[in-house]
Amino acid sequence: MRKGFDPVAHWLAIARPRGIATHIRLVVGNYGSSDPGALFPSHPEWRLINISGGIGNWYDLGNSEVRGFMARLATEIAANYAVDGVQLDVIRYPGHEWGYTAAGKRGFREAT
Repeated sequence: MRKGFDPVAHWLAIARPRGIATHIRLVVGNYGSSDPGALFPSHPEWRLINISGGIGNWYDLGNSEVRGFMARLATEIAANYAVDGVQLDVIRYPGHEWGYTAAGKRGFREAT
């Protein structure tokens, strides 16, 4: 994506004059790329870890910082754009062998 391009504003400029309802879809669990981008290098503790210690390109939803980030992102979209809704999608782990991060283990101990 080119620097400075705002895909939400671009879509709204096309959709609104045509009467098209716009719902922004946020993929909450899966990072969506094998490239760690800027987010995971800045927050390595946000990445999901499996039972073997492997690191995935998924967010650790057991981490309260990740949940706060996602909530702020959804709130920012709702506050700054005239969208009809914000859809939260892929709110899950890629399988039962994932979720063995420090935050996930701590949450499990506290809940059991």
